[in-house]
Amino acid sequence: MLSGSPPFRSEKAVTEFESAANLEDRLEKYRQLLANAPRPNAHRQAAGVDRALADIVDNCLAVDRNRRFANVQAVLDALQARAQRRAWRPLVVLGTLGPALVLLVMSFFASQWFDTVVRESDDALRARALESNRFAAQ
Repeated sequence: MLSGSPPFRSEKAVTEFESAANLEDRLEKYRQLLANAPRPNAHRQAAGVDRALADIVDNCLAVDRNRRFANVQAVLDALQARAQRRAWRPLVVLGTLGPALVLLVMSFFASQWFDTVVRESDDALRARALESNRFAAQ
């Protein structure tokens, strides 16, 4: 459904299946096709399919039954875990950028405060030096 065509279907395979004499021969040819066919990857290029969803589809399409999900609930659990990770993504970005933004704002105000303190300190030092010069002049 994601790619618009069945994963292991090709014109050559359809021709071979149709040439089979009976159901057993057709099933044997299908098993051979699955064993020798490259792993389907058209779903990975489909719009809106991220890596996590593509991995779930890969597990569903695995030829080896030990690599497939055990049941429908396992597929639903994997989809739900993917949805939870996607829901947390904005919070992770905010958790990363938020403190950086706060640090940037604080550093701006700290530099402003530092400049003010240095300027006031220079003014106080200059005033003290002038007062000392007046006293020395008297």
